[in-house]
Amino acid sequence: MAALLTPRAIFVAAMLLSWILDRSIESRATRLRRGGRLPDAVTLGLLGQGLGFGLLSQRDAIGDWLSVYVANLLLVAAISSLYLGVENRRGAEGNLAVALLLPGIIALLYPLIGFTGKTLVERVAVHAIVACTGYVIVILSAISAFEPRRRLGPLVIVTALLAVTVAQVERAATMIDQRRGDLFAPQPPQTLFAMIILVGFFVTVVGYILMLSPRGRSPAAVEAPA
Repeated sequence: MAALLTPRAIFVAAMLLSWILDRSIESRATRLRRGGRLPDAVTLGLLGQGLGFGLLSQRDAIGDWLSVYVANLLLVAAISSLYLGVENRRGAEGNLAVALLLPGIIALLYPLIGFTGKTLVERVAVHAIVACTGYVIVILSAISAFEPRRRLGPLVIVTALLAVTVAQVERAATMIDQRRGDLFAPQPPQTLFAMIILVGFFVTVVGYILMLSPRGRSPAAVEAPA
């Protein structure tokens, strides 16, 4: 059982679940689109997120620029895609500059910090700040999507992301306090925080799926490109 709860195993499971949810959303979004619209933003984010988790799970087996740099870019981009998806579902047009800001910060700062194990704590701190900023942006978007006939999906998103934000902050604070430098070392608190973050984000995606249902969509979102 303990082998199933190692960080690598959790990342592999997260990769597979990302792609399963990707297919689930795309099958629903396809039925909503008319005239060959672009893929749903969240499906693209989940596709990249799955790849990001896969790369992260291969740390030390592949190049640092893949397992650290590209992986974290894809994970943060998934948060941006969720923001764009929620905005679309509520019938609004997401701010592309805001969506690009989050992965842009990672793209700029990670090379400056470095990819070695010695700078893991610094990278975790940057990732936590960027990710939590993204969570707050998605939460605000979901709150704006609340309507009398569309409550469950946004409520699930807000609740789950609040839990994820707390866990993300606690994880980063613990690593900074203890100065741990090995992402895959046996660290029960870190494993717990990682599981809360992953489960919470996937519950958030479920909330987005609920927004895709006929009862969960804003009338303005029916014709909006995904």
